[in-house]
Amino acid sequence: MRETVILLVDDDQSVRQFVKWLLHEEGFQTIEAGDGIEAFNLIEEFGKDIALLLTDIKMPRMDGVSLAESVRELFPRMPILLMSGYADSDALERLMTGCVVLQKPFLPDTLIQAVQKLLT
Repeated sequence: MRETVILLVDDDQSVRQFVKWLLHEEGFQTIEAGDGIEAFNLIEEFGKDIALLLTDIKMPRMDGVSLAESVRELFPRMPILLMSGYADSDALERLMTGCVVLQKPFLPDTLIQAVQKLLT
C-alpha cells in the first residue's frame, strides 16, 4: 500500500516539527516547506503524488491563501487545509470553496480528524 503524502507548509519550524510528528504517528508521509514559494516549487515537482496541502495562512514571501489559489489552478481536486493562529479577515475572504481552516492552537485529534475527513 502506498503511503499518503501530505505537503506541510509553515514558516515556524517548531510547528512543522510538531505537526509532522502527529502526521507520522498516524501513518502519513510528509514533505515540508518553510514558505509558500518553496511549497509551490514542490507542488510543481511532486504535485501528482501529494494527497493534501496543509499550510499556514500567514507566511513570508507567499502566504497560504495565495499558495492555495496557485495549487488549485494546477490541481483543482487537491484537498487544502489551512492553519491560522488568528483570524485574518482579508485572507479568509479570499478563500475559495473547498478549503478548510483550522484555528491554532488546535488539539492533535482535531488536526488528525480534519486531515482524515479531507482525504476520504
